[in-house]
Amino acid sequence: MRAEMRERFLGGRIVWAAFGAAPLPARMVEFMESVLDLPLHDAYGSSEGGGFMIDHRPIRPPVLDYKLLDLPDLGYSRIDLPHPRGELLLRSESVVPGYYNRPDATAEVFDEDGYFHTGDVIAEIAPDELVYVDRVKNVVKLSRGESVAPSRLEGLFSTSEVIQQIFVYGTSDQSYLLAVVVPAQEAVESVGGDPAVLRPRIAWSIWRLAAEADLHAYEIPQAFLLETEPFTPQNGLATDVRKPVRHKLQERYGARLEALYTAMEAFGGDI
Repeated sequence: MRAEMRERFLGGRIVWAAFGAAPLPARMVEFMESVLDLPLHDAYGSSEGGGFMIDHRPIRPPVLDYKLLDLPDLGYSRIDLPHPRGELLLRSESVVPGYYNRPDATAEVFDEDGYFHTGDVIAEIAPDELVYVDRVKNVVKLSRGESVAPSRLEGLFSTSEVIQQIFVYGTSDQSYLLAVVVPAQEAVESVGGDPAVLRPRIAWSIWRLAAEADLHAYEIPQAFLLETEPFTPQNGLATDVRKPVRHKLQERYGARLEALYTAMEAFGGDI
C-alpha cells in the first residue's frame, strides 16, 4: 500500500523531502519516511529570511551567526541547565533589510547589531545544534512562575493512539494546565462513543506519555474537555498546514475552560 502511494500518487521520483512550519510528531515522521522510503528532514526558516536550518543545524551560508536572548519574564536563560535557552537571533545573508515604509516594525525585529529576532524559543543542545521549543508569544507563565510551551506538549500528546488533536490551555492566574481533546475516531468507535469509558483512556494516555517524556507535574493537563469536531481550516481553528490557530481556539473554548477551572477549585481548590 505504501509503495503504491509512493509510486502512483507521488510519482515515484522523490529524492529529498522535508517538513516545516511546525514540528511533526515522531509517529508522523516515521509514517512519512516509510511512505517516501527516504529520510524526512526538519527544515526551519521564516518569511523574512527563507531557510535558516536543516535538521537543527544552521545552513552556512546564508547564516552568518546566531545568539540566544534571555527571556527572564518567561523563565528562559543562556545559563539554563542542562542546555542554554532563549529567543533565537540570527544574522543571515538572506534576511530582508527591513519592512517597507515601516521603520517602527523594522526596529522591533532587528537589534542594534543587526541580528534578526525570530520570535522562537530555542534550546542550544550543542554548538550549532539548535532545537525548537516554542514561539515567544505562545509561552504561558503559570501562577507559580513556571514557563510552559503548549505547542511542545501538544506535539507530544498528539502522538497518543487515542488523541487526534489537543489544545493545551493555561493562564498566569492558575498553577496547572487544562486541555481540549479531539479523540481519535478509532478510539471513539472502540468504546461505542461512550465518554465515560473514553475519558479515562485519554487521561491514562496523557499521563503515560508525560511519564515517558519525564515532564514536570505542571506540564500535564489536570482535566480536559472532549470535543467531537476536529480543528480544521474550514472552522478556522487550524491553518492550511494544520497548525493550530491559538487565538481562535482560545475564543472558542476559553469560557468553557475558565468555567472548568472554577468547577475544579470548588472541588478542592488549586491542584
